[in-house]
Amino acid sequence: MVHHDWLSKSDFIALSGWSSRHIERKEANGEITTRKTSERSANGKPVKQYAASSLPADAQMQRLRQRMASESLVPVRQSLTAVATLPAPDSDKTIRVLDAMSPEEKKQAESRLAVISPMVDFQNRTNGHRPVFRSATGVEITTLGGVARHVASISGFSERQIWRWWVRYSEDGPGGLADRRRSDLNTSRFFSQHLEAGQFAQNKYLNERLSFKLVHEALLREWPRLRNSGDDRAPDYKTLRVYLKGLSPLVKAVAREGERRYNDDFAPFLIRKVEAVRPNQYWISDHMIHDVWVRNDGVFGELDDNEAFRPTLTCIQDMRSRRIVGTAWCVNPSSESISSALRFAMRLYGRPQTLYIDNGKDYKRVAGSGAQIPGVSPDCQGVLNRLGINSQHCIPYHPQSKQIESFFKTLHQRFDVLFKAAGCYCGTSPASRPEECAAALREHKRLMREGRPENSPLPLASEFIQLAANWIDEFNFCFPHSGQGMNGRTPRDIYDAELPESNRAPVQAIDVAQLFWNREKRIVAEGGCVNLFNARYEPADPESYAALMLAVKTEVLVACDPLNVGEAIALTLDEKYLGALRAQELLVHGETSAAQIRHSMRARHAALRAAKQYVAAIGRQRALAGDVTEIESLGRRASARTAPNIHRALPVLKAVNAPEPRLHVDDIVDRILED
Repeated sequence: MVHHDWLSKSDFIALSGWSSRHIERKEANGEITTRKTSERSANGKPVKQYAASSLPADAQMQRLRQRMASESLVPVRQSLTAVATLPAPDSDKTIRVLDAMSPEEKKQAESRLAVISPMVDFQNRTNGHRPVFRSATGVEITTLGGVARHVASISGFSERQIWRWWVRYSEDGPGGLADRRRSDLNTSRFFSQHLEAGQFAQNKYLNERLSFKLVHEALLREWPRLRNSGDDRAPDYKTLRVYLKGLSPLVKAVAREGERRYNDDFAPFLIRKVEAVRPNQYWISDHMIHDVWVRNDGVFGELDDNEAFRPTLTCIQDMRSRRIVGTAWCVNPSSESISSALRFAMRLYGRPQTLYIDNGKDYKRVAGSGAQIPGVSPDCQGVLNRLGINSQHCIPYHPQSKQIESFFKTLHQRFDVLFKAAGCYCGTSPASRPEECAAALREHKRLMREGRPENSPLPLASEFIQLAANWIDEFNFCFPHSGQGMNGRTPRDIYDAELPESNRAPVQAIDVAQLFWNREKRIVAEGGCVNLFNARYEPADPESYAALMLAVKTEVLVACDPLNVGEAIALTLDEKYLGALRAQELLVHGETSAAQIRHSMRARHAALRAAKQYVAAIGRQRALAGDVTEIESLGRRASARTAPNIHRALPVLKAVNAPEPRLHVDDIVDRILED
């Protein structure tokens, strides 16, 4: 029987180190045991006490030592000659034994040794005569049983448990206080005697992938055939479940979950010596879907306004420093998002020696390695090869081979979870989706039907992306990393220390644009401008202006990044550089995609239609009210005027020998009807 040691809230806070609010949350979740006292607080509510057993393990140990010290036994009289029959808790022998144990066993043995230490002291002071110990209350104790009862009263452990520890310490010393591992752990005595039944159960569980219940039913059905001679007792469900759960986790993973689970959790992998890698020697790239639902606010033109979706991040990370050097958010990852992130990274940090990439078709298109990619022209393939960058594909279905997976996990756990309070965090799988997220999605659909999307609980995509970009900046600048070769330094500290800004060679946009960007044929208009995505592009500098002015009314190729059409370049039909272009309106708003342009134009046309409808409705309304046009009003005023008109109109002149005017069929019909 365990007796709770009750603490006041102030003592509980001092021992645990938790805040008052944190304690209240844990109490509401049932993680802390409390009781009400007869004492009343200032607000009239009963004062609570908190069980010491709810403290963390270290705090419980500290509390136990405090109680043992406050209620320690003081020796009043001892034998003339003390003989140490047991090693003292602080003796060299005890310390050496504890140091040889595992950390978990050592911690457990130390805590139990601290409990029975008064009994050890009492025994070591006994030499044929009973010593006398006095407690803090003045009670004299002269027997080992009295010491055990005293220890039980202040420690919270039962007297029987304390005697059990005493016997183990007396027989085996400090090492006997730690729990021993069972010799039959993960083994079944029943199935060791019924080998055929055990193999039958394993086959059903591993190969047929049946549940414990179905395996047990099959075993009972086949028991007359599987049992040993003279044995009629079949195993119960609990015996079978313990036996199957004791199978090797490796075997269970391979048999029931497949090779991918094996690669994720069991397959050996090589750990690269990151310290031997230089910044920009290896960049790693991959895609990641955020665990947050947002609504489109015109950022992604391929989606409708306020349509709910989960944004995808295409990311590039430097292997040595773990610095995030390139990012691009999109709806569906593709070679365009990869190219945009890579172009962004190279413009800031230069070219990597090797890009470590995935095995998807989008990455194969960028790498251009291997056979011809269907639907892609030869001049568009092999972007990395044409830039002098090596491409290295990771092991398929093997996340350990991509260091960036660790960053994605951190991003999920430290950034995506911040949206739990907003109700738009969906968890890592549909099974773990919080109820708040499902409710938020239902509310969003309802508001969409009612035409009130602005009240949706889902955040705007533009705001979410901006927050994500800010978090990645903090990761680069302020996140002390404990990984291999980092030694608590931030990614920026490592990158800047080993590759100072003066030693970097950022790539100019013109140097890589021809390799990454899509091409459109256009006719150069006045002023060296071209029209693209319903926007007007003008020369970006005097040199480009001079070259494009000479190409007015000729056909050129215009290349641009589909995810950022704020800037472009003009090429001749044989892909020679002419000049740089910039969108007259788009650059003001930052990076803009082609899809955004289409979306903007649709919105612009919709606004135009709405304005026309409003104007027409106003006209009809005023016509019904009796309003007339100014011309009609002028005619009415003229007909009502009695004074002669002093402005004489000129007579209509008719052409000499002019042919009769040709009449339309409608005019002929009108004349016939008039006659």
